Amino acid sequence: MKLKNYFTVSESEYNLQFKKLIIGLSSKSTDIIIDEIFDMSDCMSEKLSTEWRFFFFEKILNQDATLTAREAICINKLFSTVKDESQASHLITRIKEKEYEKKLIKTMADMRSTVFSNVANGLAWLYYSQNKCTVVEAGKNANSENFFAWQPMGSTVEKYKKYASNPKFSNWFDWMYSSKLNSYTVHLEGDGRFRVHVISRNPYTTASYHENIYLKPFETVSVYFASKNKYVNIDDNTVVMPGVLLAWMIDQSERESNQMLFEIGLIAATFYSGGSAVISSTGRFGRTIHTILLVKSLTDLTVKVADEELKGLLTDKVIDSYKRLSNIIDCALIFKQFADKEINQEVLMLSKAWDEVSVSNKEVLEQRYPDVISLIQKHINKLR
Repeated sequence: MKLKNYFTVSESEYNLQFKKLIIGLSSKSTDIIIDEIFDMSDCMSEKLSTEWRFFFFEKILNQDATLTAREAICINKLFSTVKDESQASHLITRIKEKEYEKKLIKTMADMRSTVFSNVANGLAWLYYSQNKCTVVEAGKNANSENFFAWQPMGSTVEKYKKYASNPKFSNWFDWMYSSKLNSYTVHLEGDGRFRVHVISRNPYTTASYHENIYLKPFETVSVYFASKNKYVNIDDNTVVMPGVLLAWMIDQSERESNQMLFEIGLIAATFYSGGSAVISSTGRFGRTIHTILLVKSLTDLTVKVADEELKGLLTDKVIDSYKRLSNIIDCALIFKQFADKEINQEVLMLSKAWDEVSVSNKEVLEQRYPDVISLIQKHINKLR
């Protein structure tokens, strides 16, 4: 024990020396501060108090009009090494009070650099360092504008595309060959927000749809993952995340995997607020979720039971509406404005088409295709 004490210092002595080091560093130039934090171990960074993290962050943020790669790494380290829930919440509050998160976004030239990756990673880690129950509850209570559905059809198209050329199923799956454009580009706005520009072309009407979604860095959003993606390995669950993470995911979705985004995705997947039933029961985004579930479930069921008799019993109107909805939701991201303009009208047409199916047809469906009529009836009732 004496030998050990000879080579080491007590925790209290270490903390005292660390405090002196940080106090001394605070009086240095910003360039020296950046150099020291850049070289600081994560173990040492974890010991920083809220006040010192904010002090050094403020120094770095105000150093240059455009954030450098080295400065971004330091900011990432200051935020991602927070281990205390109250410290994370306090730090976010102070940052938002001065609107520094917006200023931080404005210091970056684009989203395709390591500068943005480091900043986004730090902000996301800081967000997820807050109390988990508080974060998840905030996600449940988010406004409908802050609910999204990520890649609703998942791998369905690749999974069932072979059936589109099969005469037995072609009447159900030919929508997969309809040409459609869905593009999502993320822009850094001058007010410190992210602007997601969406372009979608409906192959049935040839109309183009344009919309802008605006996200604040620390804004709480809820994203329903109908299927797993390469960053968030969870399905039929709603994940709560900050706006900066959603913007980052959208921008990176078609690019080569980003290791930092992959790691924060693992953390994000643990902040889930339940599956489709949770959203549907709250009424937030409920119609969209039921539409997704109906289309995907009917698609899965079709390859098991589809034949000419079923097609005739359901009628062309119901099948055509199902195919149009399938094509509409076969995209990367569904959001409220899109749902209001593109999905809800088609849902009404589907409900009307189903009401027009004769009683005799429905009786035969109940006898010969009970799973199909049960599925359709359950979701149609919840879509009204």
